[in-house]
Amino acid sequence: MTSDIATRVMTEDDAAAVAALYARVFGPGQFARTAFRVREASAPKLALSAVAFAKAAPADLVGAVLMTPIAIGDDRCLLLGPIAVADRLQRNGVGAKLMRAVLDAVSAEADARENGDGDGEPAILLVGDPPFYEAFGFEQVQPGRISMPGPVDPGRLMVRTAPGGELPNGTVRAPD
Repeated sequence: MTSDIATRVMTEDDAAAVAALYARVFGPGQFARTAFRVREASAPKLALSAVAFAKAAPADLVGAVLMTPIAIGDDRCLLLGPIAVADRLQRNGVGAKLMRAVLDAVSAEADARENGDGDGEPAILLVGDPPFYEAFGFEQVQPGRISMPGPVDPGRLMVRTAPGGELPNGTVRAPD
């Protein structure tokens, strides 16, 4: 049950537990994926990333999701993922709870920026399963619109723009 799970902003102190969770969920093959290679070039933005913990003892980390700054063409964007949930809690709403946490954090940061320098919410890119991510406003990328610097199943490349925001166009790369 998600009522037994709490989410919070990720901190540097979570790094070892998050790495261990990713190793259990994704195995060593995670390092060969194109999205992982993109994330290697830019540190995750912890203030926009989230972890999930069991509220009861032991309060172990049971989920995590990273938000990493990237650029698509000339536009600053974010790369969402990987999102991982401990095997025993998969398909119990923990992933959705993590998604709401990071999307709320991105919106709050964008609101703060708009009150300052005028920048809005960046586009968020991910590689994932459309049925899950469509519920959070993500759409499949139109063929030829956004390219990754390695192989990616085009049916799993998804993007979410802010209301009224423009869809970026170009190649994904590390931000300047």
